[in-house]
Amino acid sequence: MRQTLGGGLVVLLVGSLAAADPADPAAFDKLVRDALQDVHNRGADLYNAAKDYPGAYRLYEGSLRTVGPLLGHRPSCQSRIADGLAAAEKEADPARRAFRLHEAIEAVRAELKTPLPAAKKAEPKPPEPKPAEKEPNPPEVMKKEPAPLKPADPAPADGAAGEVAGRITSKGQPLAGADVTFVTLDRPAPKVVSATTGEDGTFAAEGLPAGRYVVTVAAKGGKPAVPAKYATTDTSGITAEVKAGPNALDLNLQ
Repeated sequence: MRQTLGGGLVVLLVGSLAAADPADPAAFDKLVRDALQDVHNRGADLYNAAKDYPGAYRLYEGSLRTVGPLLGHRPSCQSRIADGLAAAEKEADPARRAFRLHEAIEAVRAELKTPLPAAKKAEPKPPEPKPAEKEPNPPEVMKKEPAPLKPADPAPADGAAGEVAGRITSKGQPLAGADVTFVTLDRPAPKVVSATTGEDGTFAAEGLPAGRYVVTVAAKGGKPAVPAKYATTDTSGITAEVKAGPNALDLNLQ
């Protein structure tokens, strides 16, 4: 029954995207983003409530393989999908496989929110100048040495990395074995960094460039349970400002 549900969602996904107008990339990207959100939320129910980790993985896998070829105008999204599928196949645990594809879906959806650069209009070709008439005795021109080239300015640094450490509780109880994911909000290419909470609910995430992040929390069958809304960037409602160096973030989920 769950495999039939997953296959039906993929069929609906294909049908809705096939009806879109590819001539309007912004509208098409929104349609893909909304479709992936619906798929992700259904997969989160399988993952968090039903504990059907293989079902969530297959649902995410089928959806990503479906939308991948349709994003030819977004090669970076196609690369994220390919990398996510490859990373998931390396995991032996079905729960970790599903979570890897959850990260890929969230990264693709975040990037689809970034508008594509406007296409440059072709400038009209200037008319070719008429050949100048030669003077019978042109004056001799003094040759000048070309000016030396200046070294190129160094590329701006990506910013010093930050580290976020804290403790996650659910209704006052430590949340053990949960995946805490940080997704950038102010970068053209979203960056995703994850960490897993320990038995006492503590976690530490390293290598986060300074900036604003949306934070998701997904439980892996532990107690207490975590509402599904905290598993997606659109519904978690948790944001964090990360600065270079150590940062603290304690959360009590309700």
